Amino acid sequence: MKTFILTALLMILFVAVAEAQVNITFGWDPSADGPGPADNPIKYKLYKCTDAGATICTAVDAGTALELTQSVTTGVTYWYVTAYNMGLVVDGVPSGIQESGKSNILKLVVNQPPGNPKNAKVRTYSVP
Repeated sequence: MKTFILTALLMILFVAVAEAQVNITFGWDPSADGPGPADNPIKYKLYKCTDAGATICTAVDAGTALELTQSVTTGVTYWYVTAYNMGLVVDGVPSGIQESGKSNILKLVVNQPPGNPKNAKVRTYSVP
């Protein structure tokens, strides 16, 4: 009975997650142009890319915030930020977006946890 309980406890201890997932909060400095006018504030986009050249990307709009938390899974990703505003506002109606160039590109590596150990067993035990 003691052997079964100890073996069951060891098996529970060795359960691992197959893929790592972490929450990362990215932050950046504001645009050098300041916050922009109240009716056309400068906003930001955070880009997640799958290639080092940062050409295959998806964007998340951060609005006027200077940080954004994203869930990141196992693998290598590249991240950068841009600033944007409406290029033209006619009678309060925005028309067209102006976007800055890329910030520096961050390479982020999330490693997969090691594989599960196998064949856990009790090698010895003693009864006092």
